[in-house]
Amino acid sequence: MVCGFRRTNALVSSCTVAGERSTIILTDVEALNICGLRAGNIIFDLVLIAPDKLIVKDIEQAYDLKSGEVEKASQLLRKAQQQGLSGLEINPSYGAEGTALFRAVATVPEHVLS
Repeated sequence: MVCGFRRTNALVSSCTVAGERSTIILTDVEALNICGLRAGNIIFDLVLIAPDKLIVKDIEQAYDLKSGEVEKASQLLRKAQQQGLSGLEINPSYGAEGTALFRAVATVPEHVLS
């Protein structure tokens, strides 16, 4: 699990069933929580979440909060929305799952190493 990145970038490499490679670049990552990441994971979809569409569940997942930390999650949600942060949700068919909060996103063809 990776959690709590402050003002950094994250790269997510992907490959479609057709073999098309791309890299998703997340800029100014505020929080990142990805569990179960292993070679061969099958990701069902990646969902981009606009700042005004973020919900407490997204915050709980990104910060790995317990379900009883509702007030803390609500405060972090307000802060994320005020800062204009978006979310990326990784939904697995098999393997890794997670959520990230970040300021900007870009997709580039092929794999990027840095």
